[in-house]
Amino acid sequence: MEDTIVQFIDAVINKLRCYMGEEYEITKDSVIKNNGTKLESILILKKGEKVTPSIYIKEFYEEFCHGRSVDSIVEEILCCYENCKREKELLNNTLDISFEAVKNRIIYRLVNYEKNKELLEQIPHFKFLDLAIVFHCLIRKDTNEIGTIQVTNDWLNEWKIDKKELLKLASINTPRIFPARICTMEEVIEEIIKQDIQRVLDHYTMESMPVLEEEYKEKVIESVMNSLTGGLKKSDSPPIYVLTNTCGRNGAGTLIYEDVIRDFAETYQSDFYILPSSIHEVLLIPNDVKLEKEVLKAMVSDINGTQVPKEEVLSNQVYLYSRETNAFSI
Repeated sequence: MEDTIVQFIDAVINKLRCYMGEEYEITKDSVIKNNGTKLESILILKKGEKVTPSIYIKEFYEEFCHGRSVDSIVEEILCCYENCKREKELLNNTLDISFEAVKNRIIYRLVNYEKNKELLEQIPHFKFLDLAIVFHCLIRKDTNEIGTIQVTNDWLNEWKIDKKELLKLASINTPRIFPARICTMEEVIEEIIKQDIQRVLDHYTMESMPVLEEEYKEKVIESVMNSLTGGLKKSDSPPIYVLTNTCGRNGAGTLIYEDVIRDFAETYQSDFYILPSSIHEVLLIPNDVKLEKEVLKAMVSDINGTQVPKEEVLSNQVYLYSRETNAFSI
């Protein structure tokens, strides 16, 4: 199969070169994503440009295996390239990654340490529990999309700063740009349902929708809570809080925002178990509930293995926050 996909990529690149001409450099690339996930991609870079989007090839290859022609795939790739040309040209004309230009947009994220060892060799990072704090430069943030570029060791050398200064900047910028948000699991599920309910129930009459929505909501909440608590009776189910950022993307980093966990624990007068649900959020459960840490750990492992995409898994561990020491432990 590996030889087949290589031949497929080479065939696509050769046809793209025929279409684009010598003014463009067309190459294949292997992009390392979170948790060591590698994605094969094609780069179309016009001479004189600094950046260009990666065109991931996996779905195109799967379509090729199901009978789609290379010519048809190349046509779609060219359409994708043309559609993003305006944004790409804007980036090439305005992207400035000098330290002074980006220092107020340096942010951090949390990723799994062991699963990202190859990537961590190339980027500045700090170890935190079984995780790593890594750094990105925010280049775009709007309602629908967030665009970032990973900060590398080469950038640090060019900027002539060390990673401690990077962490100091990110510790100021990240909470400012992506404020923390804590809510109950039920509130999160209700928000998801509100976003999705019209699509699910659009074949019902408006008169019946409020009743159906409430029934649907109760069933979804019950199902999710059961999966998170191992099917405990409702009276024994622990309160579950979701900690993320206001946009809900890469929100696990809120875990290390200064005073967020401490203030929440003081408000509820409880230490907390922390379940790393994904790179996007963590779950907080008071440690006085009728659940043992090993049971929680087994639930996290099961959810990560069955419900979370590989590239979004944060950890299979369960952490404990202590109010007395204001510290985390595994």
